[in-house]
Amino acid sequence: MFGTFSQSGDQMVGLDGEYVSVNSEEYFDVLGIKSSNGKDFVKGEGVMKKVSEIAGNHGFNVRELLNVIQKESNFNPAAVNEKSGATGLIQFFADKGEDYKTIDGTQYKIADIKKMSVNEQLNLIDKYFEENHKQGQHPYITIAYPKAHNMNMDEIIATSDSTIAKQNPVWVNDDGNVTKRSIIAYADKV
Repeated sequence: MFGTFSQSGDQMVGLDGEYVSVNSEEYFDVLGIKSSNGKDFVKGEGVMKKVSEIAGNHGFNVRELLNVIQKESNFNPAAVNEKSGATGLIQFFADKGEDYKTIDGTQYKIADIKKMSVNEQLNLIDKYFEENHKQGQHPYITIAYPKAHNMNMDEIIATSDSTIAKQNPVWVNDDGNVTKRSIIAYADKV
């Protein structure tokens, strides 16, 4: 299955079902990784094992998760959105009116999330998906707008004059609306 590793860990199953050598150009191409930040990220000790585990546990593929991490933080665990204050690899938002994010009953201060290592944040991301992800959904829906899980692909989440659309213009479709389909289209753009 795409994204799984050989027992030795030096090869990964590519899109065509054939193994590719880890850290080869073909490997990075299969993962959709072009930047040096992305290459350094996936080379980190234990990172791809955890990314593969998260994807397998929650029913999406490693490339989808890596695309989301690239879009949200450019692979920087200390990334902070200046407008919203969202922090980390997938841009965790603080609970409304608080300085922490509650995940699985535990409060994580946003400032502490920013200081976590990549692997610590990946563990937190896994917990976040355990609590919020619906099998069969794209991982970006869980991160961007979890309420959309039960919505139709073209149901309007937000109109162009909404805060959601203004803060996330890349999600707006040609009709000026934000839909589940337009959020996923942005997430899958390489």
